[in-house]
Amino acid sequence: MHNLPTAKTKWLSFAGFLFAWSGIIIQLFDFLRTTDLSIADTLIKFFSYFTILTNIMVAIYYTAVLLAPSSSPGKFCIRFSTSTAIAVYILVVGIIYNITLRSIWTFTGWSRISNELLHTVTPIYFIIYWIVATFKTKLFFRSMLYWGIYPLAYFVYTILRGSIVHSYPYPFINADTLGYQQVLINCLMVAAVFYGLFALFIWIGNRLKSH
Repeated sequence: MHNLPTAKTKWLSFAGFLFAWSGIIIQLFDFLRTTDLSIADTLIKFFSYFTILTNIMVAIYYTAVLLAPSSSPGKFCIRFSTSTAIAVYILVVGIIYNITLRSIWTFTGWSRISNELLHTVTPIYFIIYWIVATFKTKLFFRSMLYWGIYPLAYFVYTILRGSIVHSYPYPFINADTLGYQQVLINCLMVAAVFYGLFALFIWIGNRLKSH
């Protein structure tokens, strides 16, 4: 059963829509403005970041809830299982950036604004949205199996592509400098974070449903 979004949910979705799409669009224009690469190579680089892909996922979620809640994509987004998986994905984006990358990457101007939107504002806002605005249904631990497909596919693709073009979006998966053994260890650590948060959010989600 899928409940259509209430007026409150639509207003909260609209705010999230603005945060998510603003961060993505500002970052894209900043990439295009500052790069020496071709437009095609710039777009490939832009879409190679887990941050960008996950923020796009969040933005599409809000868009579907706002504009087409009765459509198949809208109903899929409204599912509590879907919003829970997205909540974990975007939370990991925020955690990894703010704990491991913020100190080594410095941004100014529009880059700083877009990075705060992508790595801090959107993750925090979506977690709040998940708590207060989503329609709660029973969550199952077996869902973790398919929730993990997206990050797994991303890391496999990124490492395979990196081995060919010798370019990696994040330093902790740069096999050219760290070696494949250390990259594997790093990926397993990130996987542990994902699955730990999956389990935690399932528990929290079921507690929220019961109340």
